[in-house]
Amino acid sequence: MPIDRKSLDVFFQNVTNSDSHEKEEKNFIKRISTYIEGQKWMRKPLSISPAVCSQYGWICINSNLLECETCGAKLCCPELNIEFYDAYKACIEKLLQDLKSNHKPYCPWPLTPAPDCFLQMPTLPKEESFKHFTRRLKSSFQCLSDFPQIQDEIFSLLGLEKHHIKELCKLSEIDSEKIEQYGMSGVTLASTGWMLKKNKEEQIFITCDSCQRSIWSKVFTLIIPNKNEVTSASQDNKDTSLTEEPSVTPSKRIKKEDFNPLEEHRPWCLWIITKKENCNSQCEDNSCEETEDINNTPGWKIFINSLLKNICESQESNIKSRPSKEQIRSARDLLDTWTNVAE
Repeated sequence: MPIDRKSLDVFFQNVTNSDSHEKEEKNFIKRISTYIEGQKWMRKPLSISPAVCSQYGWICINSNLLECETCGAKLCCPELNIEFYDAYKACIEKLLQDLKSNHKPYCPWPLTPAPDCFLQMPTLPKEESFKHFTRRLKSSFQCLSDFPQIQDEIFSLLGLEKHHIKELCKLSEIDSEKIEQYGMSGVTLASTGWMLKKNKEEQIFITCDSCQRSIWSKVFTLIIPNKNEVTSASQDNKDTSLTEEPSVTPSKRIKKEDFNPLEEHRPWCLWIITKKENCNSQCEDNSCEETEDINNTPGWKIFINSLLKNICESQESNIKSRPSKEQIRSARDLLDTWTNVAE
């Protein structure tokens, strides 16, 4: 049975507009939210993650039922038991096939799924990566009182050195006075997909737009600006709404920890997932070591590799703008010549 013509017209109107990519991304995120709300899609295999299902237009009705947002087709997802592995594997393969083929006739999703860049990190041009990085960084710098401490081992893992932090902040036009205290945390958050945002109640959350993870900042250890503000900052952290159980005494609080920007993403988030993990079927040829390395590269590493190219270009332009020793010597000789002629 053909789908409603109005639904088809709306679909193609969205994909043909000049800003269709932005609209498509918003619709993709909106579909993903149906899986997260009420934790309806918990404990499902990574191969049928909310992102994978949303790519083909499916929204989540409950833990066992999906519906196409365009044609209204229904898709049942039975409970999966990994103890019976052969049946488990066959069931997943069937579900992956049904995500593409179980739509009603003439539904556009089987032929026009959401782009892969919504599911896994693309290799961005350095200008594009810097634009997204700066947007997140500047958003976070509006919430200085809630910058989380980052786990120490993260910096070396990401390959972000102190000079990288300073250069990226300067390129983003961040006040130099703020770089020393908040630069490490701010750059780490922005380069791994996170930013600080205020909600309607003026509470500040650490959020990821891709996997829609949102965590109250005060759950973590916060950066204290200076010794004079230690007392006030400590008082701010004593909000009992999330850090203390109602039935326990004030001294028995949940221990706060430093923020780990990689572990806090949802397991299917494009910032941590690799191309190999996100692939629904095995690649035809994995014999090439270079291809295998690319397939095993997490999204954050792909992004940071692109982002750091902005620093290299900036440093090269600075070097080119500085006069060489030969140029300085030639200028001095010319000045000496003019001085002798004048005399």
